[in-house]
Amino acid sequence: MSFVRQPLLNAAEEDKLMAEMRPLWLTGIPGKNIAQKLRFGAKGTPYKKVKTSYVYYYRQKFAKKDPDGFPIRKHPSFAQGEQRYKHPPEELGIMEPDEFIETLNEKLPLIDSFYARRARSYLIVHFYTPLRSSEIYERTIDDFEISETKIKINLLRKKKRHKPTDKNEPISIPRAFPLVDEVVDWLEGEEWKQEKTNRKGEVVFNLRPWDISHDTALNYVKEVFPDAYPHFFRFNFITYEANQPGVTIAKLKSKCRLTPSALDKYITAPEVVEESFDKERIKRFMEAGLIK
Repeated sequence: MSFVRQPLLNAAEEDKLMAEMRPLWLTGIPGKNIAQKLRFGAKGTPYKKVKTSYVYYYRQKFAKKDPDGFPIRKHPSFAQGEQRYKHPPEELGIMEPDEFIETLNEKLPLIDSFYARRARSYLIVHFYTPLRSSEIYERTIDDFEISETKIKINLLRKKKRHKPTDKNEPISIPRAFPLVDEVVDWLEGEEWKQEKTNRKGEVVFNLRPWDISHDTALNYVKEVFPDAYPHFFRFNFITYEANQPGVTIAKLKSKCRLTPSALDKYITAPEVVEESFDKERIKRFMEAGLIK
């Protein structure tokens, strides 16, 4: 025996919805507001079983019948196959630790300021890990373990298909690294532990040391490194470490929790890397007596 899932709306109800949605869609009203105006999910209405997010499903469905009435209103900022970054990682090159520290201290000095301490500590974590921005600012304080030698961040990396049984994929930052004690001070401090109002209007206690948005993370980076962006640090970490003596693909894979094919996409080829490669080859040729 087979079962056929019944549609949420019958043909007449769909026609009614299409007629009601069309003028709202064409005037540019956000999908969420369209759902509210048409009372999606409200009891006693034809749309009681329709979720707010289904606006876009019906937009796509109705566009097949009436393309002019339901056009795509937002296009990606870059076309398929085009570079999404104004300054690609290859163009920016590799940022060495001393350059990061010097620029950070110059552009955003450590002063007695909530903003400076939060922004600096966030950027320090970004530089010393290959984590995505959201993998940093979405962490709660329970995700951090601080010992005498390191900061351990517990998480499951994003853009993977995780199962409920998947194990933790932690990453650690040695406390011996420059500026890392600022991160420890921030995590162990009280400044970020504030009450806030959630989306339901409830007052809750903040559990995120970096309770920021994607836009704020981007602004932190741009303030200190105008041509860079959060994801640049991921490229930088992987490329820099891949070029260090003694670092193997196996070690890099273990640290970044990425497959070799994924690592290959992040290892950029700036001119400075090619020059370093050529210098090493020249050195080997000289040692072999091939260059005098």
